[in-house]
Amino acid sequence: MLVWLTRTSRRAGDHQNIFKLTKIFVDGTQCKVTIELCARVALMRSVFLQDSGPEFWDKLDSSLAAIRAEAQGNPKKIAKAFRHIVTIDQSEHGVKDYEISDAGVDNFQQEVDDLIDAGTADLASSVTAAAETA
Repeated sequence: MLVWLTRTSRRAGDHQNIFKLTKIFVDGTQCKVTIELCARVALMRSVFLQDSGPEFWDKLDSSLAAIRAEAQGNPKKIAKAFRHIVTIDQSEHGVKDYEISDAGVDNFQQEVDDLIDAGTADLASSVTAAAETA
């Protein structure tokens, strides 16, 4: 089990920092560690530490929906929420001995992001349609 999965130590310095954790996620892929990806991983860690059971993905989806709802779909507000999530993660996990690039994503990562966004939109439409017909 990875170090980040448990809170065996209460000292933040003993935890895996967000940069190293994200590097583990993308190891062996074409993805690069960016601030956007670190923010997503930070949210995943936050949700996982609250509920690592079979409801994890549902809780993560709910967290994402709450962020979008609170931001009323405003991309700047969503980005601000994710910056806040990263800031909290940095203070609670690991030593900040790194700089995360915010130079944007490469074409491959952008394609992945677009597919995720399209899938989320399709799912949201399906859920809304199902709720309206129920």
